[in-house]
Amino acid sequence: MENKPELRQQVFGADSKIELHILSVFPEDDQYIVGRPESGEFVAVPEVGQRIISLLQQGHSISETSSCLFEEYGQEVDINEFISTFIELGFVKRIDGKLLSSDNEGGATLPWLKEQHTGWLFSRPSKTLLFALIAVAAFSIIRRPEYFPKYSDYFWSTSPTFVIVINTFMYFCTLILHEFAHLASARALNIPAKISLSTRLHNLVVQTDVSGLWSVPRNQRYQVYFAGIFSDLAIMSTAIIVVIYVPIAPIASNFLRALALICFLKIIGQFHVYMRTDMYLVCLDVLRCYNMFDDSLKYVKYMLLKLSNSLGITKIEYGNPLLSVRPHEKGRIQIYSIIMVIGSIVALWIALFYEFPITINLIVRSFRGMIDGLGGKNFVLFADGAATFVIEASFKIMFVVTFIQRHPNWFAFDRILNKVKTISRPV
Repeated sequence: MENKPELRQQVFGADSKIELHILSVFPEDDQYIVGRPESGEFVAVPEVGQRIISLLQQGHSISETSSCLFEEYGQEVDINEFISTFIELGFVKRIDGKLLSSDNEGGATLPWLKEQHTGWLFSRPSKTLLFALIAVAAFSIIRRPEYFPKYSDYFWSTSPTFVIVINTFMYFCTLILHEFAHLASARALNIPAKISLSTRLHNLVVQTDVSGLWSVPRNQRYQVYFAGIFSDLAIMSTAIIVVIYVPIAPIASNFLRALALICFLKIIGQFHVYMRTDMYLVCLDVLRCYNMFDDSLKYVKYMLLKLSNSLGITKIEYGNPLLSVRPHEKGRIQIYSIIMVIGSIVALWIALFYEFPITINLIVRSFRGMIDGLGGKNFVLFADGAATFVIEASFKIMFVVTFIQRHPNWFAFDRILNKVKTISRPV
């Protein structure tokens, strides 16, 4: 959320009347989830926050709302902080009749895509067919373990350029289907969604912002979270079944095995829960937490420092972050901290045995092609190796550009209120 100091100024008085946009408000756990599905902005507020919204929607002025709250709670409530935050989030439509923000947020990807277009994809017959496909592939792999994806499947050609170009094309095709699955599943629930480029750690990623999911019950959100993974599983299962049971040309078989490997690595990547992946969002809802990532990161740091202090390596004082979280979240944050550590170990294993060998192999082949091309005055061979570096450089440039666009104010930090917490759900 970009800091907007002009909106923090006092643009309302005690007698002002605040007109809010139509907001989604429903209780979840011990708080209320409030937001606008069309804009993707949602917050978790305590009961008093929900009561403020209700009184303002009834047409009460700020002073009248304060009086009502004082009668109900027996103490003064700082309404101005809530209203200022609601203005920043775009929840306020008018103040004393003056328009602040319009109803039409726009920006949704494929806005014409509706529930009637995608609902059948998530019907019981479609799910049954999908699970049957995955079960057949799993059974086949158990019988023929040599067809389980391995890193060497990536190299179906001696030309590094052909390998990286075709495999990158297959990766983006599966990526588009992965994100479209999220988009389609969100639209099946009448939730707006937007596909965009983003960055996670050192990775350039495509993500679907489905923050509007906060407007539906928790049990319906899982369909959207798992849609992308099941899309990858469907492609991977189909490729494995065709390779094992259908007599096809060796080159076609190699393509499909590379495709299965690409999908396998994408699925594994979703379990990197230390980033905002699909499985992170699943954990978020299963464990009933709102700020699990940051809280767990602080807790892991606290435990590591505690261990380091006990071993005499360091003498750093660091308070237990669990003391400042809601009581029911403490045990769940500890559980997620374990998941975070395990996920990091799995990510390291995948990097060591899949990603690093693929990258090193590509570099070696590229250098070999460039050297052989120069030695034999073979321009085609030299260009083949050089093209690999050009392709890799283009992705790095895209990452830098996207990172700058996503973080224009990297060193400007928003003031976070302890009463209202912003929630975002990109998948």
